[in-house]
Amino acid sequence: MQKLLNFGTLLDRYNVNKQMIGLTIVTFIVGMIVLMKSISSTEISEEEIQQPAETSEVALQKEEETEESAAQNIKVDVKGAVKYGGVYDAQQGERVHDVLKHAEVLPNADLEAVNLSQEVRDALVIYIPFKGEVKTDKYTLYQNTGGHPESNSGSNVQSKININQAEQSELEEIPGIGPKKAQDIIKYRTDNGGFKAIEEIKEIRGIGDKTYESLKEYIEV
Repeated sequence: MQKLLNFGTLLDRYNVNKQMIGLTIVTFIVGMIVLMKSISSTEISEEEIQQPAETSEVALQKEEETEESAAQNIKVDVKGAVKYGGVYDAQQGERVHDVLKHAEVLPNADLEAVNLSQEVRDALVIYIPFKGEVKTDKYTLYQNTGGHPESNSGSNVQSKININQAEQSELEEIPGIGPKKAQDIIKYRTDNGGFKAIEEIKEIRGIGDKTYESLKEYIEV
């Protein structure tokens, strides 16, 4: 009888220990699950925090590249003795010489009055004078302007041609006046005792109001 009681006691203790072991195992598993979820949530949070920073950095870099590209792209206006005048795209660091390759300088252009090595800048006006248009000594011109002739800044000194005194070669330097019109001008002033006013040049065949408007700034009597 005593043995039966001892066996029952041992069985009861075993059942209690079994329950405690089972509870301990369940507690351990639950703890591991909670720990793993906590670690996973931390990693996701770090990725969420870092991702906007990376995105912001890329956007900032693209913005800087766009601003740099815009700063390098400039526009210059080419006028005067060129075949194709107008506004041209240019790059920072380019020279007047580089831009004129596209505009095609005319044979009667006075390049000695232009600083071809001048670095272009945005909104620069490059004016190429015709031969005979700039009467100032070229050396004096560059000395007075620090190597940047006024003709390149759009405020060049216009030297007008006297249509009562100019020879044929000088008359041909007037924009819109070719050899034939130059001969007609000389004939007209010879037959009529000279021009009384610059408007009288419209009496020359082929010189109408439109042509007169384009050349009146270059002539005098």
